[in-house]
This record gives sequence, structure tokens and C-alpha cells, in this order.
Amino acid sequence: MSEEPETVITPYENGPYLVRGPFRIVGQDGTEIEARREVVALCRCGKSRIRPFCDGTHKLIGFRAEGASERTQAAPPDRLNRVGGDQDPPAGVADPAPGAAGEGEPTRNGALGEPDRG
Repeated sequence: MSEEPETVITPYENGPYLVRGPFRIVGQDGTEIEARREVVALCRCGKSRIRPFCDGTHKLIGFRAEGASERTQAAPPDRLNRVGGDQDPPAGVADPAPGAAGEGEPTRNGALGEPDRG
């Protein structure tokens, strides 16, 4: 009996998620998004023009993110992913304080100062 290969998702420091192994990408409407490759890079900065795939825009905008989990071991589990307090908001969520970063400047969690409106 052969085992099915494992799917591995690797967050690259200041870059995309690399997906290796068997996977399917499905839009919220249920239609499959063709990957065309066995290994794909998924956008993590939110600014790629070919989302959900990475086009390298993260380099141009100065996107910053850890290459591992951004959760801190010191935080109790019930405090993780909350906006406010002394914990960072989840990746992709702008800082709650208005004007915390200029438009187009990454915030401390890698999100841009102004969220997408479209």
C-alpha cells in the first residue's frame, strides 16, 4: 500500500507561502483555480496582481513577515489573534490606530497601512 505524498506549506520570510505536494485551490464560489504547477507560491502580502498566486510584489512594497508562526509562546491561547491589547493582530489586518503607518507602508504585522477597499 503506497502512502499519499504529504502537502507542506512553508511561509518564507518576507515572502509568499510555498505549497508543495498534492493540493487543490478552490474559490469561495466553489470553482477550482488552476495552479498549473506542482509547487506554487501563494501571495501573503495581499498586493499580487495574480492572487491567490505570488507575483513578487512583496519585494517592491517592502512586505515583512516571519518565516515561521507569528504567534508568541508567551501569550495565552485565548489572547492569540485578538486585535488590541499587547498582541499583534492577525497577518493581513491593519493596525487599529489610524495613521499608525503611512499609506503603502507596512505596519508591524506586514499589512499595509490602508486596507484594500475593492
